Amino acid sequence: MKYSEQAQLDREHYGKLIAKNGIKKFEKLFPHAVPTCIKYKVIAKVCTSGSCHLQGTPNARATFGVFWGDGHPKNFCEKVYGIQEKNRAELLAALIAIGQAIGNGYYAIKIQTESEFVKMVIDKKLNLEKPDYRNYHDLKYILDLLTRHIEVFVEHVKSHSGHHGNEQAGRLAKIAMYPDEEDVDEKAGKVGKINLNSREETQSGNTEKTSFLSLKNRRNTIDFAMKYSEKIQWYRQHYGVLVLIFGIKEFEELFPDEIATCVKYKVIAKVYTDGSCHLQGTPNARAGFGVFWGDGHPNNFSGKVDGIQENNRAELAAAEHAIWQAMRDGYSGVKIQTDSEFVRMVIDRTLDIRKPAYRNYHDLADLIEEWRKQIAICVEHVKSHSGHHGNEEADRLAKIATYPDEDDVDELAGSVGRIHLNKTHKRRAQLKRAKARKEEARLRKEMGCSLRKIPQ
Repeated sequence: MKYSEQAQLDREHYGKLIAKNGIKKFEKLFPHAVPTCIKYKVIAKVCTSGSCHLQGTPNARATFGVFWGDGHPKNFCEKVYGIQEKNRAELLAALIAIGQAIGNGYYAIKIQTESEFVKMVIDKKLNLEKPDYRNYHDLKYILDLLTRHIEVFVEHVKSHSGHHGNEQAGRLAKIAMYPDEEDVDEKAGKVGKINLNSREETQSGNTEKTSFLSLKNRRNTIDFAMKYSEKIQWYRQHYGVLVLIFGIKEFEELFPDEIATCVKYKVIAKVYTDGSCHLQGTPNARAGFGVFWGDGHPNNFSGKVDGIQENNRAELAAAEHAIWQAMRDGYSGVKIQTDSEFVRMVIDRTLDIRKPAYRNYHDLADLIEEWRKQIAICVEHVKSHSGHHGNEEADRLAKIATYPDEDDVDELAGSVGRIHLNKTHKRRAQLKRAKARKEEARLRKEMGCSLRKIPQ
């Protein structure tokens, strides 16, 4: 949301007052300002709830729900990773709500929950560092990190008292507990399809009769099969929120041991990009870009640059495409490694790209700013032609995109022939066409690959 200059001043003013007095005292001192603070995203009011089915048993299932409002896009529900119990679910719901508020630029959050446990933890009336609370040590660490960036106040609401927000948060928590039809098919597929009537278990290529798998044993088997994937999903959700909140650079400082796992589980993408321009500054300039994710990676890409044909535009187009790919694939952050200082300055906002002198890049810069709202972006500068494998591969992909294919040869070399008026000019066009084909053949031989038309 874009605010007027006065609204932004009000946000900063009220934010400072909240930081000084806390939410509870602020509401008493400035009750008339509370609706404005909610409207302009100074204070977030969120209802959270946790639930646990069959708590204390091996088949316990804990879930949580976060309710921002009817039809609100940030309403959220998910399963709990780790110990399956209600208190962990309640605390996790509060952490997710706090993370969402920080990520959306709020100065403070008011959490409405039925859990006295959450209230005591956030009000620091309960010390989770004691050995008795070892199941919450990981959440306590994250809570301490989050509360450095936002004021948090917890309001206790009575459960099952008709409180709309609390009822909806509880409903979300229960929705996450019960799988939908697709989840049932996916989970059941881990142990084979069960035919309850014939008591026959079938898998692809296997129709032998087996001993009947009871409902209880089947549930335990499904839980065991899904445990690993649930852990990965929780890890991505857990650290994805932190990446969005802190940004990649600060996240790497806070959690250096988690970087490799974040890359493995698609929380953070590490991508190399490069741009190239053949005959820059001439009418026949051809610019291309390359995006390198890794050897044999399906996201590796080389493409032609639209618009002005120049190297800086190619470099920026490569970065924009890499960011778009990472966002499409569900990453929370992308780290772009490039040899372009121009790209680094644009993304780090140390260069005022809105100046008229940079009008050729406004379209790409606008796209990057739009993607920045949905994914954390970081740029690392690498030295060009220094033997860095990723940079060399990105450069190779960029150069491939600048080679003309057969259609382009006719179009580029023959286009001038159509406007010439005498035989001399026609002969020059024919000669140019022949040279272009000869150059193409040489490049094919050197690269040892067949050139293809790159999709725009």
